[in-house]
Amino acid sequence: MTHYNTGFQNDFWTTNFWNISLKLGDNTGIPALLTQLRSEDYGGNLWHYFVSIVDNIIINISTFPFIIQVSIIFIIINIIMGLTIGVSTVRLRRSLKNRETIIKELQEDMIKFFKNILNKKEEMPQEDIHDSFVDQFGKLNKKTYISIAASLEKIVKEDRSVIKSPNYYPIVNALKLIGYFEGRLNFSNTRTKLRIFQTMSELELTISDSKILPFTYSKDNFLKNESRISYVGVSKNEPFKFFEQEAGNRLNQWAQISLLKQFETHHADRLPDFGKWIKYTKDDTQKQFCIRMVGHFDQKESVSILIELLTDNNEKVRREAILALGKMQIEKAEENFREMYYYEPLECQNAIIESITRIRSGKALDFLKDVYKKGGNSDTKRMIAEVIYYYSDEARNYFNQQLDKAEGFEKLILKHAKNPIIDSNIKRIIAETDHPKKNELTFANKRSDAQQSAKEKKLM
Repeated sequence: MTHYNTGFQNDFWTTNFWNISLKLGDNTGIPALLTQLRSEDYGGNLWHYFVSIVDNIIINISTFPFIIQVSIIFIIINIIMGLTIGVSTVRLRRSLKNRETIIKELQEDMIKFFKNILNKKEEMPQEDIHDSFVDQFGKLNKKTYISIAASLEKIVKEDRSVIKSPNYYPIVNALKLIGYFEGRLNFSNTRTKLRIFQTMSELELTISDSKILPFTYSKDNFLKNESRISYVGVSKNEPFKFFEQEAGNRLNQWAQISLLKQFETHHADRLPDFGKWIKYTKDDTQKQFCIRMVGHFDQKESVSILIELLTDNNEKVRREAILALGKMQIEKAEENFREMYYYEPLECQNAIIESITRIRSGKALDFLKDVYKKGGNSDTKRMIAEVIYYYSDEARNYFNQQLDKAEGFEKLILKHAKNPIIDSNIKRIIAETDHPKKNELTFANKRSDAQQSAKEKKLM
């Protein structure tokens, strides 16, 4: 190990440093050290002075038993990590506080300014928008851009129809908002980049692929996944690039929610063929997501693919296929449901009952009677009883006959099924669909809410 000659006496450090450090009760060592520091001429080379101290500390630590050396190293590492985390937290909180302060200062006036322009029926020249903004808020800089983005995002969240205003994109172009976002993407931390992607997607702004593609191949998995989801909304060229090229990417719940929002916001009028992706994707999470999208966007051209999936080895895939077919009210799938019900796990059985509720072909009453009698637990029996009660007039008469004959716990199950105030998934499905009892259920739900509100007021 190299020793630097700093003008200090090495024997002084070797013999006295640890004595000075460890004998906290002895006040003679520290004044002696200070005197030595004042008397020695080290030529202003503080770096050599610092290295000399570290050098001597390491030499003294090396004389300790191994277990103490390890303990000291861990203590030093923990102190450094604690200081780093503390400093980072303080900086982050200060940054967030400054951002919130900036937004509060300008947002209210900016919202009024933007709404006034957006409400105009004729398109304003971009130069006039820019000049008016500068006159009222000053030059465009980081402070004003923070408020611009936050104000526009709040306006769009309140009413997405403003995007169709003839002055929406003139505002964006006049204030060079896309250029600001692109610049921030180049020189920001991961958290800021993610926020920019989300804001651009919310504001329905697009950027060139060259600006976003580098992030879609980032080593930071979180940034990579979020940028690929945002790519669906902000890409000018191939929004579905990563669905088609990398079908093996796993999709967690958050990613699925974000993608659904992107499809609804940006591509409702030009959706991809989800059935095609179902065929070749090897990842079950992506397959399940695509099945949900087929049902959600009513892509009936993919019905044959969903019926094939009813025999898939993965029960989660089968469940999603059952629910999607039910949501699209595909009557021909009901026969498949009735045949497969007895061999499926509970989740798939419940999905079949829900789908039969949505389809309501009138042909499943005998099936419902049979599965009710063979119901394994009270929750399943109550769910099936609810379906029978609302299925048809014939089914209603059968239900009432069973209620008259029932005793004990069986009677209680049927009463619960009949009671419109007791909420359940089946009752919500029936209330959502076109059914003669829809108004009855809607009224009952409102009455239940009113009763609950009255109870809460009494408690208060």
